[in-house]
Amino acid sequence: MNDTMILERGRALTPLLREHRRAIDASRRLPDSVVEALVRIGALRSLAPSSVGGPELSPSSLVSLIEAIAIGDAAAGWITMVASTTSLAAGYLSFEGAREVFADPTSVACGVFAPMGKGTRVEGGHRVTGRWSFGSGVSHAQWVLGGFVVMGEDGTPSMMQGFFDRRDVEVIDTWDTLGMRGSGSHDFVVKDAFLPDARLLTLTRAPRESGLTYRFPLFGLLALGVSAVATGIARTALDEVRTLATTKRPMGGKRTLSERELVQVDVSRAELELAAARALVRETVTAVEARVAGGDAMTTTDRALLRGAAMHATQAAARAVDLAHRIAGSSSIHESSLLAQCFRDVHVATQHAMVADPVHALVGRVMLGLPTDDTLL
Repeated sequence: MNDTMILERGRALTPLLREHRRAIDASRRLPDSVVEALVRIGALRSLAPSSVGGPELSPSSLVSLIEAIAIGDAAAGWITMVASTTSLAAGYLSFEGAREVFADPTSVACGVFAPMGKGTRVEGGHRVTGRWSFGSGVSHAQWVLGGFVVMGEDGTPSMMQGFFDRRDVEVIDTWDTLGMRGSGSHDFVVKDAFLPDARLLTLTRAPRESGLTYRFPLFGLLALGVSAVATGIARTALDEVRTLATTKRPMGGKRTLSERELVQVDVSRAELELAAARALVRETVTAVEARVAGGDAMTTTDRALLRGAAMHATQAAARAVDLAHRIAGSSSIHESSLLAQCFRDVHVATQHAMVADPVHALVGRVMLGLPTDDTLL
């Protein structure tokens, strides 16, 4: 299945996702039918390499896919973002490990790259114990990635990641949140779980795979994924408020919202800011793709521009949703309102570390020509 086919099938899921939207939010997880639909189109392992039968989407196609799914439901878009970027780890695994985790087309892997566990070297692998937060989609996964720290014989710590068999993982119900409820981003725990060498990786080393996508920074792809969820939410909110504006007449008024000049101004501001933010992301990703595909190495400036574009798009999307929420007035305050859900969801997305305000300092350092640790980009 090529990029175009996956994107078309992702867009075709909107009616199914909208049908289950309220149930997803209330149950704090995706229903099996939605997970099966995402698996069927390859969305949840979209960056897995072609060498193990994966789609190996380009970064620009990944952004479009996540946004398309988020337009249907934000939590489904979020889990697609997490599972997709987790599947990028296949390019860092040994070929044996990549096949074990990702060759099955129904395989779903989620997890947390942060080193929240502790590992000990044993014959054939490591024993790991730890607890990780923000395990989005962990309830749907057969494989769960966790980062951990290993102390060397000289007392020097090193960071590694590995894929746990889901049977070794305990999910702790902690996800009671303002928004993005359906992502089911619970804590998870492993206790003295054995990780064989084949399922271990180190993201600070060069990947085994050499395709275009594996030459992009993991953090950059993760940030772009978050921004795609946010712009998908904003697109939904603006479509919803434009429909509402043509029919709603505020109490005591004769004109619809759409006939009010202040509403027209706010809709214009929101639409244009969202369009500009989306265009910046696409222009940046496409330009970096072209340079890297042509043989150029990824530069610190490339990394900074990718992160900066993602951060800007996420924040612009939140501003667009805020305008839509304000325009709708009391229609957006009810729990059942799609605009209320968009408002809650987008403001959870803005809190992700990959797109939060401190990223401005990193990007600004690069733009000012100051020495910058680009591993953080």
